[in-house]
Amino acid sequence: MTKREITLSITSIVLIVSSIYFRFNFIENPDRIISKRENLEVLIEASKKIKKIWHEGDLRGQLKNKKLNCGKELGDLGQVDSTFFRCNLRFLECVLRESLEKDIIDFPKNIYPIKQEKGLFTKWVNRSTMNGPKIPNFGVMINLGYGGDSLKIILEDSCHQSVIPQRVYSYGQENTD
Repeated sequence: MTKREITLSITSIVLIVSSIYFRFNFIENPDRIISKRENLEVLIEASKKIKKIWHEGDLRGQLKNKKLNCGKELGDLGQVDSTFFRCNLRFLECVLRESLEKDIIDFPKNIYPIKQEKGLFTKWVNRSTMNGPKIPNFGVMINLGYGGDSLKIILEDSCHQSVIPQRVYSYGQENTD
């Protein structure tokens, strides 16, 4: 073999090895893309269920039935109305913590919450602490994981309305005449 043939052989081997390296490290593997898409679809469905838990609170009565142990987050509940748990950061923290240990009704299976600051699963956010076009005035951020992928969701604090008994309410000062 001549020097030129050896150089061409080495060059062709380097090109082949570099193209294989480039293919596997810089071009997405179609199977990996499909797997990532499926994982993200599962995470999106899970975020819808968690949003429902956020807005409904404890409508299923899991606290009263002792299916959830939220003493750590909520303390003694006594005679608390179920609407108290709507958009309640502590209740959601309890549901996320308990989801790792127990089967919870309506909580997605095989989804695991990822701890954030101070070892909590939830974090209060607002427009001034987050950048982005669709950040709510106040909300809760949760980072969910599934199959090696993760998705951060922000749940808006939209449960600020109070439920009052139905009757006729007057406005203004009472007439003393």
